[in-house]
Formats: sequence, structure tokens, C-alpha cells
Amino acid sequence: MNYEIKKPPCFDLVATLECGQCFRAAVSEDGVAELFYKDRFLKVKQTGDSLIFYNTTKDDFENVWQEYFDLSRDYNAIIEGFSPDPLLYKIARSQQGIRILKQDPFEALISFIISQNNNIPRIKLIISLLCENFGEKTENGCAFPTLERLAGASVDDLSVIRSGFRAKYIKSATDLLINNKIDLEKIKNSDIERYHDIVKDKIRELKSQSSLLVTLRIDNDDAIRCDYIERSMTLAQEQAESRRGYSFVYGIQYHTQANLAMRVP
Repeated sequence: MNYEIKKPPCFDLVATLECGQCFRAAVSEDGVAELFYKDRFLKVKQTGDSLIFYNTTKDDFENVWQEYFDLSRDYNAIIEGFSPDPLLYKIARSQQGIRILKQDPFEALISFIISQNNNIPRIKLIISLLCENFGEKTENGCAFPTLERLAGASVDDLSVIRSGFRAKYIKSATDLLINNKIDLEKIKNSDIERYHDIVKDKIRELKSQSSLLVTLRIDNDDAIRCDYIERSMTLAQEQAESRRGYSFVYGIQYHTQANLAMRVP
């Protein structure tokens, strides 16, 4: 059965899925999107003011997809919160159809590592190879590998996904997680200062900034990706004589941020 809802304000299905925050969604020419979330597969389409969730019950929608697409949050209120600053308000309004997907933290972390110094087509290819070689096969395709499966793979084993130098960082991350040196749920429920302390203490093996896991969109609404602020400041500097600090309340995933910042009309 299909489940249909009225499209909420400030939501564009294609823009949300293709802005660069997720890499396992595909949108066909007729607008039907196919995607995985954990071990669930979804086909969904936006038609006018409606969203059609194929082979989805009301319970499936309310328990999984409503939260995944962040459909209960008032994005218009968030956008209006930027109104005191003309530049950021313009950025937010220009991309107001994008919502922040509540992705699986583990998948988002591994995807982020793969995305380093990479382009979107190649990121998608590497993640596809990762799923094909290490994920569980289903009737709709291959699921994303579990932590246990990926932690059992060596750097040499990972060569099949052709991720290059990123393989050792994938291995380092899975080792930290499987040995409970990093707890994604603990980070999710931490305040932002404690959150940075956790990552600074535990993520050094990845040779990354403490803001790495902010990219996960793990429901920590005080989180913000530092390089987005830098990009926004760069844009502001180009259009004004002076720079000044900005206060951000809502965490926005890295790739979405890059698109929001760089796609100012």
C-alpha cells in the first residue's frame, strides 16, 4: 500500500536528496526517488503539494520516514531566525526546500570519511562498492555494511572499494567504534562543549578536526560545522567591508552547508 501526505512547507524532495548530504539516493526522470535508510528501502515521489510513499504504511511513515526527512520541524521558523542578517537570510531563503536528513550516524560518518577530497560521482561509486562488497544483499539492493562487518575488514580488504588513502581512516574509525572508544549515542546526547571534548580526545587517530562528527546530523541542534562558518564569512567578506560573528542554533550537515553557502543566487 502507498501512503500519501500533504507536502509540508519548505520541503523539496529532490533538492533535499541531491544537495550532497546523502549518497545512496537516486532520483529518476519521472521524479521517483529510491533510497536506503539502515536496512529499509523506500520509493517516494513529490507531486505538486503531495508526497507519495510507496509500499509504506501509516505506521512506517510515522515511525521512520517522518523523522528521517525531519518533516515535523518548522523550517520556516528556522529560516526567519536568520532574518537579522541579510546575507544569511538570503542564503537560507534561496535553498529553503532543503531539509536535514536524520541519517544513520555510522553510515554518515563513513560516508564523510569517503567524501574527503572527493567529488560526488566518485563518492557515490565508492559507497556503492562498499555496500556491494560488505553489505547485506536484499531484494532492493545492498544495505550499508554494519559496524561489525566493516570492523572485521582490513585495509587490504577495503582496496576493493577503491577509496585510496581513505581506507586507513575507515579502518581507524571502525576500530575506535567497535572497541567503544567512541560512542555515537553518547556524542548525540552530549552538550556541544562536551561533544568537542569527546571528539578531540578520541578522534586524533583520524587526524581530523574536532568538528568531524558534527557532519552526522545526530540530533545535536547546537552543533555547527566550522568550515561552513568560514565559507559564509568568505561570502560575507566579498560583499561587505567588515566581518562579524554569526550565531547558529541548528546543526546543518557539512555537504548541505557547502551547497547552501556556495549557491547564493
